[in-house]
Amino acid sequence: DAIVDAPGWPPVKSMLDRLPVWTVSNEQGQPLQYQSTEDGRPLALFYSCVDAARDELESARKEHPTLGLDIVPMGMGEAFRLHRSGDGVLVPSTRSLAAAGAPPNASPLGQELPLFCCMEMASEGPDGPVLPLFLEESEARAAVDEASASDGGDNALDIVGLSLNKALEQLVTTEKLAFSFVTPASSLAQIQKYLENSGGVGVKTS
Repeated sequence: DAIVDAPGWPPVKSMLDRLPVWTVSNEQGQPLQYQSTEDGRPLALFYSCVDAARDELESARKEHPTLGLDIVPMGMGEAFRLHRSGDGVLVPSTRSLAAAGAPPNASPLGQELPLFCCMEMASEGPDGPVLPLFLEESEARAAVDEASASDGGDNALDIVGLSLNKALEQLVTTEKLAFSFVTPASSLAQIQKYLENSGGVGVKTS
């Protein structure tokens, strides 16, 4: 695999694992398995949007009422590795797909995960400029509006999109981490709730 087998993957995975995705799991923390429509193999679904994970949880509880199901976070790095190996699927939010130009009512299953950024918002890091990447276009827009307001609002700042795959292809082939990933506010709120309920066990988000 050009990404997860690259020499630069381990530090990139560590960075990605600070970004939570969500999966429906049983009481033992094991992700609920779904059957692939292509080859019938079992796979897990990892949602970038916590709201979509909650919707799936509601449906899964009706179908499997005795499993003690809930949504739990997993680091995106591990979820991406499972996605690339065919043991899981990363599921983008319908909002982000629409913002990236996907057709109306497009299924998020099988779609690449879109990211959003503003090229003028790069900040200086230890090894050079670092560009923040947002999973939600609305949060990228809010950050751009805030930056524009602090700059007097004289310069129009554009938001551009790129796929997670493209960002990772670049990251694993350079020694400098040119991107940072911004955890959605909804995921941060759910992480806080999860930590409170689990006694502090979860993924790192900072």
